[in-house]
Amino acid sequence: MSEQEVTALKEQVKTLFANDDRIVKDLDEVKQDVKDCNKELIKEIKALREEIKALYNRLPVWATLAFGVLCTVIGGMIGKGV
Repeated sequence: MSEQEVTALKEQVKTLFANDDRIVKDLDEVKQDVKDCNKELIKEIKALREEIKALYNRLPVWATLAFGVLCTVIGGMIGKGV
């Protein structure tokens, strides 16, 4: 092998490892982005769970309507003096 071929091979190896370092760096950035996205998703899921728990503590619609009708009837009876 001539000196020029050896020098060319050394440059190719150097470039190869430089590209490898860049790929590793890009992969680390992607991993960090995924971690950040997961953290945000976990926060959103927890917030949704809290909202769902709040909805569980509410009366069903039929009970609210029945209560409203009952109050209206009783109020009307009291207003008429029955």
